Amino acid sequence: MRDYVYLWLVIVFGAVWGAYCFLRPDLRRKLLFSSAASFFLGFTEPLFIPGYWIPQFKAIPLGKELYLESLLFCGVLGGFCACSWQVVAGKGLFPLRKIHPALTFTAPVAFLAVYLPGGTEVPVNFAYLAGGAMMLGSGVLIGALGRETAWPILLTGLAATLIYGAIYYAFWVTFPSLPASYQFVNFSGLAIAGIPIEEFVWIFPFACCWALLYEIWRGRFPGL
Repeated sequence: MRDYVYLWLVIVFGAVWGAYCFLRPDLRRKLLFSSAASFFLGFTEPLFIPGYWIPQFKAIPLGKELYLESLLFCGVLGGFCACSWQVVAGKGLFPLRKIHPALTFTAPVAFLAVYLPGGTEVPVNFAYLAGGAMMLGSGVLIGALGRETAWPILLTGLAATLIYGAIYYAFWVTFPSLPASYQFVNFSGLAIAGIPIEEFVWIFPFACCWALLYEIWRGRFPGL
């Protein structure tokens, strides 16, 4: 079981997700909604192989370059990222003006607009492409919701990145197969505690992009 590093990551982040759910019953719907929305991002795993990484650990395959852990990890990560700041700071749901939920699709549309014409020939590490698209999406939301939402979005990104980084570092130094999986030849060479900066380039924008996702959709559909 030690070789199933990806599965262990899912279990640990799942435990944090469960702790959030236990400690903050008022955020349970947000946790579930945010995780349900991010679950499908797991299907993008093949885009990051082999340019970003080639897993050197065991995983449960669902198809070519797609693993069960890919879906579970992305699913857990959505709720974890969206609620980290609220749990840490003791904040409730963010009060927002109503905007059309379609604006939350800015990031995937931007990503696809760059990716589809070039496919695997896009001359950018996919972490930067994904991170840039999500930061653009966050910027659009801030523009629509008002500048007062910038701080909740950025603090959510910061809180999630710090907690994610601490957990990922523990795995980084414990499981040699994890750093061995990264394609460093395609990276900038910059790192934080040995972890490529590109890992943070996507997790921070992801958390920012997911910070207000639930509140925006709940504004349009109060039953959520």
